[in-house]
Amino acid sequence: MEFPNFSDTLLVRMFHGSIPKPRLFLGNSVETPTYTNDPRGLVRPNVGGLLGGHVVVQLRDRVFGFVYIDAKKIHWVDQPEFNGEFHNYSVEEWEYIVQHRRETCFHIPATEEELMHCESYFLRECRQPSRDYSFWGERCASNVYRLLVSLNKIPSGNYRMQAFWPGALRRTLLSEAAKNQWLVSVKEGNKGEWWQGNISTFPPHPWHR
Repeated sequence: MEFPNFSDTLLVRMFHGSIPKPRLFLGNSVETPTYTNDPRGLVRPNVGGLLGGHVVVQLRDRVFGFVYIDAKKIHWVDQPEFNGEFHNYSVEEWEYIVQHRRETCFHIPATEEELMHCESYFLRECRQPSRDYSFWGERCASNVYRLLVSLNKIPSGNYRMQAFWPGALRRTLLSEAAKNQWLVSVKEGNKGEWWQGNISTFPPHPWHR
């Protein structure tokens, strides 16, 4: 299996929200995927169904993302006792997470200085998160949105309209990709789920899986 080496690209990767299809739509040809050999607990519940999903940033050979610690204890507003943490995945670990999921990737040109700035930010947050994970506060999509705004990759706006959930950030980035001619690539998810969004008009990932 080959993995991408984007030395001059900030890669925003997001898997889409989904809900299981009722059995009557499946027949006998579709099996429900299972994740095995997951000692680190890499795969977490998809909170939010079709409005769920997850957004991360790949910098060279590392993948960074902000995620809840306990899905049953997500705060409505920020709390002093954080229920969030930043993950630092290898590309292989992230590919394991998305192996059965629909994923859209935005290939955003970036300078070496910008990549180093992002890497420094994520490594610092991995050591000691500076914010809670909460419904009305910071979550994965709004964290990536805020980072892209700080790098002047996308214009600032109302994050509740542009990045309140992964699907909203996807729409925002699709608009910016069209303006800036960023490459957008996708991978389809398993047939046993209904997935948020339409990917039929975009090319597949430019690397072998």
